Amino acid sequence: MMQPTARYPRPPSPSPSPFPGIADRRDSATGALRRRGDRDPVAELQSLLDKLPSLVVRLHRSAAGQWAVPYACSAFVRLCGISMSVLRVDARALLDCVHGEDLRRIERDWYQVTASAQPIHESVRLRRRHGPWTRFDASALADPAPDGGVYWNVLLRPQSSPSSADADLQQRQERWQLATAAADIGIVELDVAGGTLHLDAVACRHHGLDSEPHLVEVEAWMAQVVEADRAAARALWLPTALAEDRMRLSLGVDAGTEHGIRTLEFVLQAVEGQQRLVGICTDVTQRQTLDALKRDKLDAEKASRSKSEFMSRVSHELRTPLNGILGFAQLMALDSEAPLPPAQAQRLEVLRHSGSRLLSLIDQLLEVSRIEQGRLRLRHRPTDVRLLVERCANEMMPLAQQRGIELMVQIPPNAPPVRADAEALEQVLTNLLSNAIKYNRPRGRVRVRFEAAEQGVLTVDDTGIGMTEEQLGKLFEPFNRLGAERTDTHGSGLGLAITRKLVRAMGGKIDVLSRPGKGSRFAVSLPLSKAGKVKPAQDVQAKPEFPSVWDNGVEQVVLYVEDDEVNTILMEQIFRSQPNWRLLTAATGPEGLEIADQHELSLVLLDLNLPGLSGFEVLERLRSREHTRHLRCIALSADALPQQIQQAVAAGFDDYWTKPIDVAVVIGKLKDEFRLLSEAR
Repeated sequence: MMQPTARYPRPPSPSPSPFPGIADRRDSATGALRRRGDRDPVAELQSLLDKLPSLVVRLHRSAAGQWAVPYACSAFVRLCGISMSVLRVDARALLDCVHGEDLRRIERDWYQVTASAQPIHESVRLRRRHGPWTRFDASALADPAPDGGVYWNVLLRPQSSPSSADADLQQRQERWQLATAAADIGIVELDVAGGTLHLDAVACRHHGLDSEPHLVEVEAWMAQVVEADRAAARALWLPTALAEDRMRLSLGVDAGTEHGIRTLEFVLQAVEGQQRLVGICTDVTQRQTLDALKRDKLDAEKASRSKSEFMSRVSHELRTPLNGILGFAQLMALDSEAPLPPAQAQRLEVLRHSGSRLLSLIDQLLEVSRIEQGRLRLRHRPTDVRLLVERCANEMMPLAQQRGIELMVQIPPNAPPVRADAEALEQVLTNLLSNAIKYNRPRGRVRVRFEAAEQGVLTVDDTGIGMTEEQLGKLFEPFNRLGAERTDTHGSGLGLAITRKLVRAMGGKIDVLSRPGKGSRFAVSLPLSKAGKVKPAQDVQAKPEFPSVWDNGVEQVVLYVEDDEVNTILMEQIFRSQPNWRLLTAATGPEGLEIADQHELSLVLLDLNLPGLSGFEVLERLRSREHTRHLRCIALSADALPQQIQQAVAAGFDDYWTKPIDVAVVIGKLKDEFRLLSEAR
């Protein structure tokens, strides 16, 4: 019900009545009553009101704020279905007879109407309780009451059937409401002078209110705005806000315990000539969350690229000196013309072993980086588990025998294949077997089994030292060796971290059971292959013997473009060990191009990170020249990242070899290249 807050003194001089017909009849009725004192004036007035073509009702608000209906025409009483005996005492029963939206609109306009003492004209919907709504054109005027309250004289005329223009306008309004509701756009209206905010159903939902239009007091609304945004929100109620053409701001609003803090974006426009702002509000909480996630994703990708570049640079800088250390160590160990004394040979073996451990650590770091960036390309194919396990067991057998560990493989010959990448699964099994042997007790046991149900489960059991619950919780953390760093057992703490990442990348999972002093069990679950034919795991090519003789009598001339002097000397030493092999070297790209023009070459080895002219640019110029475009060019670089290898192959390199090199492997690869060249001739 309307709650006016001001009292209205009687005007010094009467103004013309906005309802002249009613005033004339009222004066006539008053005169007649004065002449006919034997008639009931209330009954006479009621009879007069009932004869009017419109519905008439007078509302009275006392100074104490109580509402009543002193009189009303019978048609209004019938429409509402409430007796006058009730209405004369308490008019609050009419609340169910007036449409809520119309009532709130009248309440919203109350302040301006009463302040100006002008009549108001509204369209309202009335009904008998729970009945259908009927539209009326309402005109009302406020008059002061003798008790200090206010009289509202209301005239109601039933609306005629809407014209086609009105119907079209109504349809457009309904479509607009449907569109804004579908787009989740709320309509807001700020009464700057009255200090109220009107919210439609969508805007109410954004604020965590009932999904019905609300008229909210400014202080109640300000209490919902988060403290950090209240200064900006309060500025909307200042007169300066009306001078703005258009305003856009975002405010944090407490939408209650169910929805929490929401971010609402308001776009408001001042209404010309009125102290009002109208506009829309939208809930941008999810959009801001998505924007934040996108920013975080971009930042993470940038950090990942930086990490990748850093790893590539570190790998290159570490591999380059390792190439010289390990390469020359191998040459010294294999030099039959000047063999080392036993003591020196033993020291050299320690040097080789330490270098190999460092190289393994670098490779594991790159492997972790590659998996985390999602750049690990796996080929999921049917894989024979039994053959793969037997090969891994054979490779690990020397280590097991050295430590007195019994290694058993219990996999039936008819074990079904799993769908996995053979190389990745081999790396997983190698890591698990290596740990099971290294962290076992003397004369312990390691057993490998395989069971097939819904998935294939490969199990590695050991009788080792076992782990506590606390250690199990940190088992897959990179570089965390769980205290083993204080023992003489070597390791990097990356093997199991890589193992779990590889298993997950193949669509599987790894489970661990362990008891201190009893041992551990690692179970790798992988999907079974649906294919009937199994592709056997490829055997690793045996390293070629060294030294060996290449005796076809044809001199093989190779150009090696390398700016690192140690790497150049190492390659020269390798070529000197082979008859009929000749190596030409260049420290820069231009120098290498000049040598290529002057000699008949069999092969070109190119370092990529050359000063000035890079290996890619040297390759491009070799391919552009008639004399050298047929040459096979192999990249030889310390950068072992997959994307660098892919870039080199895409650029036209025939192969990609990584540093540090294995002398025997390089000799074998060179022999293969020369064999292909000989067959082509």
